[in-house]
Amino acid sequence: PPTVNFILLRLTSMSSEKFVAAMRQMGILVRDCSNYPGLDERHVRVAVRSRSDNEKMLKAMAKVCS
Repeated sequence: PPTVNFILLRLTSMSSEKFVAAMRQMGILVRDCSNYPGLDERHVRVAVRSRSDNEKMLKAMAKVCS
Protein backbone atom coordinates (compact mmCIF):
# COMPACT_ATOMS: atom_id res chain seq x y z
CA PRO A 1 0.00 0.00 0.00
CA PRO A 2 1.17 3.55 -0.69
CA THR A 3 2.73 5.44 2.19
CA VAL A 4 2.59 8.88 0.56
CA ASN A 5 -0.13 11.46 1.08
CA PHE A 6 -1.92 12.56 -2.07
CA ILE A 7 -4.16 15.50 -2.90
CA LEU A 8 -6.92 15.13 -5.48
CA LEU A 9 -7.44 18.30 -7.52
CA ARG A 10 -10.28 19.31 -9.83
CA LEU A 11 -9.01 21.58 -12.59
CA THR A 12 -11.13 24.46 -13.87
CA SER A 13 -9.03 25.94 -16.66
CA MET A 14 -7.95 22.89 -18.70
CA SER A 15 -8.24 19.16 -19.10
CA SER A 16 -6.18 16.79 -17.00
CA GLU A 17 -4.42 15.55 -20.15
CA LYS A 18 -3.18 19.05 -21.07
CA PHE A 19 -2.28 19.87 -17.45
CA VAL A 20 -0.28 16.66 -16.99
CA ALA A 21 1.61 17.27 -20.26
CA ALA A 22 2.40 20.88 -19.34
CA MET A 23 3.61 19.92 -15.87
CA ARG A 24 5.74 17.13 -17.34
CA GLN A 25 7.41 19.72 -19.59
CA MET A 26 8.37 21.54 -16.38
CA GLY A 27 9.83 18.38 -14.85
CA ILE A 28 6.92 17.59 -12.51
CA LEU A 29 4.92 14.38 -12.70
CA VAL A 30 1.20 14.56 -11.97
CA ARG A 31 -1.24 11.64 -12.13
CA ASP A 32 -4.15 11.98 -14.53
CA CYS A 33 -7.19 10.57 -12.70
CA SER A 34 -9.70 10.82 -15.54
CA ASN A 35 -9.95 7.03 -15.69
CA TYR A 36 -10.84 6.64 -11.98
CA PRO A 37 -14.46 5.62 -11.36
CA GLY A 38 -16.55 8.70 -10.56
CA LEU A 39 -13.94 11.20 -11.76
CA ASP A 40 -13.65 12.96 -15.10
CA GLU A 41 -11.14 14.71 -17.39
CA ARG A 42 -10.70 17.52 -14.84
CA HIS A 43 -9.15 15.46 -12.02
CA VAL A 44 -5.46 15.00 -11.21
CA ARG A 45 -3.55 13.73 -8.19
CA VAL A 46 -0.38 15.21 -6.70
CA ALA A 47 1.82 13.91 -3.90
CA VAL A 48 2.63 15.84 -0.76
CA ARG A 49 6.41 16.02 -0.61
CA SER A 50 9.06 18.22 0.96
CA ARG A 51 8.46 21.93 1.40
CA SER A 52 10.86 22.83 -1.43
CA ASP A 53 9.30 20.24 -3.79
CA ASN A 54 5.81 21.54 -2.96
CA GLU A 55 6.89 25.14 -3.59
CA LYS A 56 8.39 24.13 -6.96
CA MET A 57 5.13 22.37 -7.86
CA LEU A 58 3.00 25.38 -6.88
CA LYS A 59 5.14 27.73 -8.97
CA ALA A 60 4.86 25.40 -11.96
CA MET A 61 1.09 25.11 -11.48
CA ALA A 62 0.77 28.90 -11.40
CA LYS A 63 2.64 29.16 -14.73
CA VAL A 64 0.69 26.35 -16.36
CA CYS A 65 -2.69 27.68 -15.24
CA SER A 66 -2.10 31.36 -16.05
